[in-house]
Amino acid sequence: KRKEMSEMSADSLKMKLDQLEWRKGLHEHNALWDVKFLLGHEDEALKHLLRSEKLIKESLSENCDKTLIVTCGNLAWINYHMKNYTDCENDDVLRVLLGLKLSCSKMLKNESEKLVETALNVSPEHPHVMRYVGIFFRDQRSVDSAIEMLNKASEISPNSCFIHHQLAMCYKTKKINLKRENRNKTEIDEARDKSIYHLEMATSQKASFIFAMSELALQYGERNDLQMDEELFDTTFKTATEMNEHLQVVHLNYTLFQQYCNRCEDLAIEHYKKCLTMGPHTKAGTTSAWKLKKIADGRIKYKPDD
Repeated sequence: KRKEMSEMSADSLKMKLDQLEWRKGLHEHNALWDVKFLLGHEDEALKHLLRSEKLIKESLSENCDKTLIVTCGNLAWINYHMKNYTDCENDDVLRVLLGLKLSCSKMLKNESEKLVETALNVSPEHPHVMRYVGIFFRDQRSVDSAIEMLNKASEISPNSCFIHHQLAMCYKTKKINLKRENRNKTEIDEARDKSIYHLEMATSQKASFIFAMSELALQYGERNDLQMDEELFDTTFKTATEMNEHLQVVHLNYTLFQQYCNRCEDLAIEHYKKCLTMGPHTKAGTTSAWKLKKIADGRIKYKPDD
């Protein structure tokens, strides 16, 4: 038995070393393309991006979408910058990714919309075109259009954890919008239940999908499935700690659960502080700082002696 445990430990260690080597290689290529591009060595920058793309596809295969979208967006951008227009024009996936990249700029918004519209007209059934167009619509706050497009992509790729996660986040946004509009509880619950369904699908396809796991745990809490919530948060904290990934995001979602679902403000404050110290300038860190200030302002106003 000790020998079996030793072999398992050796296999586990080898897997972790392989992951570290892969991350190191990917990080180096991503850093080098940025530096080379800033120095004006565009051809060399392009080579590093292509190597980064190859590493992601080889290592992550079917689960590469979330990691690949940034690299491919940068590839589309650098081709655009170098005036390699044919590389984008002949690839509708790159065309959409370039549209996503350009949509960050208000000055290039019209151009980004034209790129996405063209890609959709030329390749309306291409699964990657549909999923990235869905993300484009979501970024533009066209939630219903995003859901429609991502559902079509899901019919073609029903086991894509990436698509299910995007759909889940769209339904979460829809739920928030419905609450703001004071719509009836049935509509709000339906949007939340659909978000939970897609998060469950995403985590069933990828057991270590930490973002989806922590979001699912939070939404279980909103639905008052408190036992499922606590169990999933325990699993997510353990997974994030073992993988040394996205622990700050898990702390933030757990904090939101404690504050708004469990109504335990003191525990929420404790985890907001942890989240803030883990990275004050990240999105989770700035959210934690804002939430702590809001709690402090409330206590000063309503509980000055606290």
